[in-house]
Amino acid sequence: MLKIALIGAGNLGLHLFEAWCESSEVQLTQWLNRSYSKPSCKGVAVIQEPYALACADAYVLALPDREIASVSSQLPTTGMALHTSGSIPLEELKNQGEKGILYPLQSFSKKQSVAFDRIPIFLESQNKTQQTFLEQLAKSLSSNFFWMDSKQRLQLHIAAIFVNNFTNHLYQIGADLCQKNNIPFSVLLPLIQTTAAKMQKLSPKEAQTGPAQRKEAAIIEKHLEYLDNPQQKELYQKLTMAIQQQYNDEL
Repeated sequence: MLKIALIGAGNLGLHLFEAWCESSEVQLTQWLNRSYSKPSCKGVAVIQEPYALACADAYVLALPDREIASVSSQLPTTGMALHTSGSIPLEELKNQGEKGILYPLQSFSKKQSVAFDRIPIFLESQNKTQQTFLEQLAKSLSSNFFWMDSKQRLQLHIAAIFVNNFTNHLYQIGADLCQKNNIPFSVLLPLIQTTAAKMQKLSPKEAQTGPAQRKEAAIIEKHLEYLDNPQQKELYQKLTMAIQQQYNDEL
């Protein structure tokens, strides 16, 4: 059984804790969780600082990117340090022992449960001798794992920002417009769900619809006249131009 110390109690850290507490392949030895005041949680020892870490097979850093280098430099010399970031390269781990990456590609929120067995996990190690260990750890969460270097993973993370974080911001704009006009946001949910479901069968290019794709200038101008928020208007214009440029390039 793999002995793992988990460092971090944010959105991802909490979900990893829950998943590994239920795993028969992983023994969580410690959880570095500064917001939890009790000495243990679900039978796992809770610590407040890296200096309290005991020896483990791996130390999983589920931390903000800015903290990875400094915290990893404080780890014990034995065991492998693993960070979970999409954008930080392997070299940012500053521990003296082995280094690796275990990056689950998903949006994690504390109040939303996740099924790890459906989440792709991207792995990187310093050498082939570490791969068996990393694969075993990945399989404790999901059988859907891939090997990917830091440059590829960075590009993947950028793609994920576009399809998830930026899209969610657009949902927020839609919600604001609905609220401003006394329209329930829930009426947009079937549209959101249908658009997402299309990706199972169509490419994004094939699924694109709307006045920008159809070059309906009169409708676009009407929308721009209605939008009184300068940031929303600018974003509408830039996205419209990007869609039109894409389809012009294909002609």
